[in-house]
Amino acid sequence: MKFIVENEETVTAKHAYNDLVISPNQEKGFRPVDVLTSAIVGCASLTFKKITDKQRVNIKNLSVETQVKRILEEANRIKEIKIQFIVEGSNLSEVKIKKALDLTMKNCGMIQSVKEAIEIMPSFRILPSGSEQ
Repeated sequence: MKFIVENEETVTAKHAYNDLVISPNQEKGFRPVDVLTSAIVGCASLTFKKITDKQRVNIKNLSVETQVKRILEEANRIKEIKIQFIVEGSNLSEVKIKKALDLTMKNCGMIQSVKEAIEIMPSFRILPSGSEQ
């Protein structure tokens, strides 16, 4: 991947699929914290989905919510990311969802890459089919 430094506020990641503009100013692009969080959640949610598909868990909808805690005194580094998987479907087994979440934590390359520096705190919530989030 190639990165172009546009100015003091933006860097553009050039990719065959699309460009990604990164900036500390959220009006000009994705903030670096959002890019890192998105990479972690993207990897984790796709890993989770693959595992639940193999378990034959019938998920109708899957969404993820995050909360990021940072330490201002340490260059505003990310201290922890709470990741909540919101799983919607019928007759969902909490045991299977918990097992899938545990396996996700062990098999997601992004989580494994940052786990020594950032505390990843996973959780899940099960909604019956047709529920409002």
